[in-house]
Amino acid sequence: MHFDIPTGIGGLLVGLFFAWLCANMARNRKRDTTVWALLGFFFPCLTPIILLVIGDK
Repeated sequence: MHFDIPTGIGGLLVGLFFAWLCANMARNRKRDTTVWALLGFFFPCLTPIILLVIGDK
């Protein structure tokens, strides 16, 4: 298996973008931003959907 540096950087950037997105969504919904940012980083496709479904606190 070959690991390419640009691919790793791209994956990191995607994770950081979704962490930022989920933290902002959580803040607007009065939820813990740190937890949701971490979830957004590790589960980028699922976390924004969950935040949309659960709504405000």
